[in-house]
Amino acid sequence: MASARLDNDDIIGLSHNDAIAPFTPDNQQWGVIVYVGPDSDQQCDRMAINFLGAFGSIEDAKRYATQLKTERFNMFTMYVIEMNKLIAFPPPKDVNDRNYSNETLDKIMNNQKQRMYTSEQRMNSRIDDLHKMEAKRLQLIRDKKNDEANELYKNIQIAKADEVIRQRKNGQKPTISPDVDALDEKTKELLDESEREVTERAHALFKQPIANINNPDEVKIAKPRCFIGKAQTEKPKNGRIIGKPK
Repeated sequence: MASARLDNDDIIGLSHNDAIAPFTPDNQQWGVIVYVGPDSDQQCDRMAINFLGAFGSIEDAKRYATQLKTERFNMFTMYVIEMNKLIAFPPPKDVNDRNYSNETLDKIMNNQKQRMYTSEQRMNSRIDDLHKMEAKRLQLIRDKKNDEANELYKNIQIAKADEVIRQRKNGQKPTISPDVDALDEKTKELLDESEREVTERAHALFKQPIANINNPDEVKIAKPRCFIGKAQTEKPKNGRIIGKPK
């Protein structure tokens, strides 16, 4: 399982400070929590939270979470939170600052996150260039340089088509749309080919066989159920006991 830090985007802002204490106790600025619920990693009918500890710095909180993972406390996603803040709950699943208990997986996922960030930065840079080209074209129109403006318009549409093709190859939904009528025949063919590839991938995914739930090697989906704070004499048939009963 993973540990994650909730940042400011996950903090609920209020117009008053009624829910915020006037001060935070010393050495308790950061905390580590786990929770279970219908949508958590370890599913449960009821929502429950376990506050694991409080620390004076985020580094100490992360170090504690890492130590717990090495002690095989890795069935749950641990969250590092800032104390005396209203935190969105349940925590969002798309937390940026995330670490995994398996070092190899952690390296793979962090590298993937870096590649996605770099790819997004490059895409944004290309979109900005398109906006600059469009601004230049409008200026040419105002200067009554229609021939140059028309030629630049064609180049803009070709650049848009190239971006659409690139996004489709990366499995992304295109964020822009070119004027197809302004494209040359070769660019039109490449654009149509990229659209066919997206359709073929979707059809191939749709035709994949459903996993046989009777095969022990396949993933089985169980109904969310757990028992919190109740002694059980035997393991329930349709669920599992999480934690030690009191």
